[in-house]
Amino acid sequence: MSSEEPRTDRVSNPTGLDPRYYTPLLFFVLSYNTRPPPLLPRFTNNLTLYPPCPSTTSENVARFLSHLKNSNLFPLNTMCLSEQSRASNTANSADKHMTDMSDLDLPVVIPEETRSLEVSQCLYPKEYEGHFDRLLIPKDEIAQVVQALAKQLCSDYQGTRPVLVCVLKGASPFFQHLCDHLMQQKQGFDTEFIRVSSYEGTSSTGNVQVAGGLNLQHVQNRHILLVEDIIDTGTTLSHLIPHLQEQASPKSIQVATLLKKRLPEPAKCEAKYVGFTIPNHFIIGYGLDYNELYRDTQDIFIISKEGIDFDATTLN
Repeated sequence: MSSEEPRTDRVSNPTGLDPRYYTPLLFFVLSYNTRPPPLLPRFTNNLTLYPPCPSTTSENVARFLSHLKNSNLFPLNTMCLSEQSRASNTANSADKHMTDMSDLDLPVVIPEETRSLEVSQCLYPKEYEGHFDRLLIPKDEIAQVVQALAKQLCSDYQGTRPVLVCVLKGASPFFQHLCDHLMQQKQGFDTEFIRVSSYEGTSSTGNVQVAGGLNLQHVQNRHILLVEDIIDTGTTLSHLIPHLQEQASPKSIQVATLLKKRLPEPAKCEAKYVGFTIPNHFIIGYGLDYNELYRDTQDIFIISKEGIDFDATTLN
């Protein structure tokens, strides 16, 4: 066999094209696909057998790309981008997303009237079927607001390292996602946890219990940010904040809450950072519970009568 003729006996050639024309394109494709499809080794194992391509005409390129598109071997919109184009697109996408977040006016007001949001589109354990009166806040809206709150915190705590104190258990999902966004925006922080309760069933008892869990030495003379799930009467915080001021002498104490109820009477304690203001309904989901159920959903719902009457012991 002449050294000038390409070897084709050891490699499948489904395109019907002269391999000399599509060899450079395969190198190009491979450079953008770290996990090639199963068909690729038949080409890659023999690429060195082909001599350099004498010319790559636009017609050959078009034929090759058309074949790849029809065979679904590669996502053409990915493989045809240069590194510069990819970087530009990524930056533009990130800039647009951050612009959207900066334009978000917090807190977001959830209206009194029922929003036409489908519970059936949500993911939740099957044992909760029928326990939701309606969907109040979908997970996508929650995610956007949490990111916007994180951006506010980065601006206000720039140059400092606050201690984020998660008020268990309800604030756990909000706390986790807030920390994730702070890390993405390169804001340093420390974490602590404290268990406080003033609820029994669907109403606040007014009897606040601080169960501990907080390392007071860790928060002494520090900027403390209490991370709450919801504020309604503000009873819990009105007891917790004086307790921390007395025991830890922090530089500052602020509150970030995902939700705040709109009530006729003002809350006993207000939060500087609020994600949503909501009507006066008993809500569940995304960490919020009713008798220790419903924390394990991604969305926030208004509980139904069936949910209130449900016997949780049947799940044990």
